[in-house]
Amino acid sequence: MNPTLAYLLLTAQTLAWLLWLWHRRPQQDTDDNSPLLLLYASQGGQAETLAQTLAPQLGVTAHSLDAWHAHHPVKALNHKTLILIASTTGDGDPPDNAIRFSRSLKKTGAALTDTRYHLLALGDKRYPHYCAYGYHLDSELQRLGAVRESPVTTVDNLDPQTIAYWQKQLGEHLHTALNALGIPHTHRPDACRQQAVYQFLCFYPESRDELAGSLQPDMMKIIRWHPSGTDWLDKTASKARGIQTALQQLGLKMADAMAFGDAHNDMEMLQTVGFSVAMGNAVPEIKAIADYVCPPIDEDGIYRGLVDLGIL
Repeated sequence: MNPTLAYLLLTAQTLAWLLWLWHRRPQQDTDDNSPLLLLYASQGGQAETLAQTLAPQLGVTAHSLDAWHAHHPVKALNHKTLILIASTTGDGDPPDNAIRFSRSLKKTGAALTDTRYHLLALGDKRYPHYCAYGYHLDSELQRLGAVRESPVTTVDNLDPQTIAYWQKQLGEHLHTALNALGIPHTHRPDACRQQAVYQFLCFYPESRDELAGSLQPDMMKIIRWHPSGTDWLDKTASKARGIQTALQQLGLKMADAMAFGDAHNDMEMLQTVGFSVAMGNAVPEIKAIADYVCPPIDEDGIYRGLVDLGIL
């Protein structure tokens, strides 16, 4: 090879490598100056979904533990209030996106005495090591001197009543803390009195259905979608109606639509669209009316279903 050409190729490769390193450099995190840090450890996507849903309400960005740790040492947790949502996998192990952080946390001796935290641990009581990784996180943070500001809350199979209770307690704790720090934030417990309300999420056991029915306004309907959760909404409202409105705007027909569902509040939607898919974790009534049943939600069911159907 011509020596000059070889030199030019080597120079180009070196520049390309340096450019790659530049793009991979640690970025300044917009949450670095925030007193709040929202972190999750998620294997099947449940903890991540909860964190991403909560993030806009807190005005922060949700990060997996390893994604945050890639640019920060464990000691950077000091002087922060942590909101942690953690799942457990295997024999009480951390999810894949929390392995490196967990190793560093176990090895470190960094003092976190100015760290405050709230922890939501997700699990399934059908399996051993229920919420084990959540308890492990709690133990390690306690070892380093961090202060737990509320009891560790464990959630069995994404029970909505437990999650709603934790969010309520979290909101009260954070409201008090932010007021004490003089940090501007939005707290509107009376918001429902100042703007239109289209739906209520009401949490109560099935044993209270009769009592709830006696309180139900004539213009509303109640749809139970979980042993502990119900939707209260206008009798004319439904997911099917919402899809129909969106399709009209797009110039499409209901026969062109596909929908995924797993609970009773998905019934009308699945009966109306052109192709209906029940999640593997769906109630039997939903599976019975579906054109296709995909794997459960915690096994990447929607993605795998789309692949199986040849859409992806």
